[in-house]
Amino acid sequence: KAEGPCLWQHPLVIIEKDSNNLRICLDTRNLNEQIVDDKFQIPTQEEIFDDLCNKQFFSILDLKEGFYQIAIDEESAEVCSIATPYGRYKFHRLPFGVKICAEVFQKKNTELFGDIEGVKIYIDDIIVAGSSKQEHDEILMKVLKRAQESKITFNEKKFKFCQEKIKILGSIISKDGIAIDPNRIKAINEMPEPNDRKALLRFLGIVKYVAKFVPNLSSETAPLRNLTREGEPWKWMQLHSDCVNKIKKLLTNSPVLAHYNEKLPVTIQTDACNEGLGCVLLQNNRPIAFASRSLTKTEQKYAIIEKEMLGTCFALERFHYYVYGRIVDIQTDHKPLISIVKQDFSKVPSRLQRMRLKLMKYNFNLSYLPGKQMMIADALSRAFIPGHTKSDPEMDYVIHSLINRTMSQENYEKFVDSTRTDPTLKAVTSYVQSGWPNKVTGEIGRYEKLKEYLAVRENLLFYQDRIVLPQAERKYLLSKLHEGHMGTEKTRSKARKLFFWPGMSVDINKFIASCQICQEHRVQNAREPMVLQEIPSRPWSKLGMDILEFQSKSYLVVIDYLSRWIEFERVSHKSTDNVIKVCQTLFARFGFPDEIVCDNNPFGSKQFKEYLSKNAVTLTTSSPNYAQGHALAETGVKIVKTMFRKCVKTGQNPNVHLLHYRNTEIPSIGYSPSQIMLGRWLKDGLHHKESDLMISAVPIDKVRSQSMTAKMHQKQHYDRGTKDLPKVEKSDPVLYRHKNSWCRGKVVREAHTPRSWLLEGQNEKLYRKNRRDFIGIKLNNNDETYINHGTQNCPTSPPRSYELRDRNKLTSPKRFGVIKYKEADLF
Repeated sequence: KAEGPCLWQHPLVIIEKDSNNLRICLDTRNLNEQIVDDKFQIPTQEEIFDDLCNKQFFSILDLKEGFYQIAIDEESAEVCSIATPYGRYKFHRLPFGVKICAEVFQKKNTELFGDIEGVKIYIDDIIVAGSSKQEHDEILMKVLKRAQESKITFNEKKFKFCQEKIKILGSIISKDGIAIDPNRIKAINEMPEPNDRKALLRFLGIVKYVAKFVPNLSSETAPLRNLTREGEPWKWMQLHSDCVNKIKKLLTNSPVLAHYNEKLPVTIQTDACNEGLGCVLLQNNRPIAFASRSLTKTEQKYAIIEKEMLGTCFALERFHYYVYGRIVDIQTDHKPLISIVKQDFSKVPSRLQRMRLKLMKYNFNLSYLPGKQMMIADALSRAFIPGHTKSDPEMDYVIHSLINRTMSQENYEKFVDSTRTDPTLKAVTSYVQSGWPNKVTGEIGRYEKLKEYLAVRENLLFYQDRIVLPQAERKYLLSKLHEGHMGTEKTRSKARKLFFWPGMSVDINKFIASCQICQEHRVQNAREPMVLQEIPSRPWSKLGMDILEFQSKSYLVVIDYLSRWIEFERVSHKSTDNVIKVCQTLFARFGFPDEIVCDNNPFGSKQFKEYLSKNAVTLTTSSPNYAQGHALAETGVKIVKTMFRKCVKTGQNPNVHLLHYRNTEIPSIGYSPSQIMLGRWLKDGLHHKESDLMISAVPIDKVRSQSMTAKMHQKQHYDRGTKDLPKVEKSDPVLYRHKNSWCRGKVVREAHTPRSWLLEGQNEKLYRKNRRDFIGIKLNNNDETYINHGTQNCPTSPPRSYELRDRNKLTSPKRFGVIKYKEADLF
């Protein structure tokens, strides 16, 4: 467990393995961008094969949980820390996903076993070879003894002992020499014969791709090409079968099928269709290995983009020996896949997150290639090797977790039934599972544009991770979403986390616009120049505080500057003692803050200041009669007062509204108050995933950055048409507003808060005023003063006249209602 602050902290990601164990992972994408490559030469195929040829007995040892057997220093551990509900922890072993793992592993294993004769090392595989069984056993004993001394453990399940032939790097090594691994060409050799003209054209596409490597190949394909001519009847004969088998043999032998060359760049082309996956490994555009497989029943229900990502996972795992530890170019004919790989991990749907985790150990670049140029991968995906494909337990867990929300069985069954009876969703579900027609119209056409992200899971239609809501359930969900009477933006933000249907935002706008309660209590915000305040570095560090009066009752309202978390408590009387009692309750719950921003009554009392000072809390009060100085506290009061008013109409408990407020995402920040304050969502009766209700770290720096960005946008908007007031200096004469009248005084000094000044009146008393509440004046010999506000008679003074400095208030007498006064009328 780690203590203290840190520069790097990654979110915790847990994968449930098929052995009922858990794998702890972290998203190392950002970390990998900062790591300097640790170059170490991984042996080439030729180097390994040269030493293994003519040997008779072989063993392969695989290090158990390989990377965890390599310790890292304290400095490296600090950048490999993870946030958990129980605090911050850091890896002291090499974590899964760091891009230099292969080189580091090769280097460490070479240092440990590289000097033993008859041993070859390829990353995490230790290969033992001997010309006789006795020689093999002696070498193996040396390796095992060295491993025991170094406390290295091997995976018993993957241990291959004393074999007469082994499979490595796409080849079979034995005493007889080197042979091609049948798996490299199995996808071609077991490809079903074409059963129609389209299938034949796909097969000929592969032939065309490799034709430049085989002389006179066109003559071999002539009988097949005759079948593709327009008007030629389809009649498959033995002649055609013999032709296909002969071409398969040509495709899987030299010069078409090349040997893998470690020094050449590697390219993988991958494709997916409704029922299968296909891929080919290329070097210099020449095939090295082929692979294909069928999709399971569950995988066939994946969204198109999920199938394409699955194809990428399948290709990299199938060609692991070729690509692990080196940069690979992957070509796909599915453009959206490229943006998904680059997208923020937290915003990617759950199943795609799992797939990206599986790809983290590989270093690859993904690029787009039109489908017509990917003949081999496309043909293999449609003519895959038939047979049973085992399901991936990690993906099965994702399917389970997507439905593992806080949804009652009753609601789940209601959604399923409504989906089945909804004619639009029924058709869309069918198209997702069995393929889309060439042309769709009407309401279904709106879904066709989103088909890349649609999938069927547990009899429900999903758009990414969101349930596609049937028409019959939308009105109920709209009322449930608007239960707390949040505004349009917040309601839309909440809905987008859970549900989807075309036109959802428009429907939400119309629903809220028709809500009588919301229309009766709409809040109009004043437009004023804005002073940006510093965003605190942690929740409950800086609080806004104010008193709310409602129906002859007083409430203390507290709002957190970072998370916008709101608390309100009843106070029997607006005395300092009562306010302190409520504060003691809140501070016992969340601790003392660093600063409180509020107005002056009753918070400006000596007793309250002493209470806060004794507990190391800074008190910042706004200028009298200037609510903008504690604007966030005023905002909190408006929110709570609006809740109270709506509750009077609806008969609801205000705490229901408060719960939904705390659980609604702040659009400008991207997190809800409960997430920032408590690190989790609160259970509110809607259908959250179980993981949302678990504690997880929220990136505070991101919250602060987005809060400041939002404030900057607000400032740009609010400051349009505003103007900075002229500067004033000490002893400048002014007219200040006091109890709806204007009185004469002078500037003493600037107060400790922005736009707040201390003024001295004619009675020699000090008054704290905001800059907007006083006007600088200048003495002259005129006998008139112009002022655009009503006045009352002030104590008499020698006859003088004043010229107002605030010219921006005087440029349009008609607009501001400027009235001419004699000095005697003013003073």
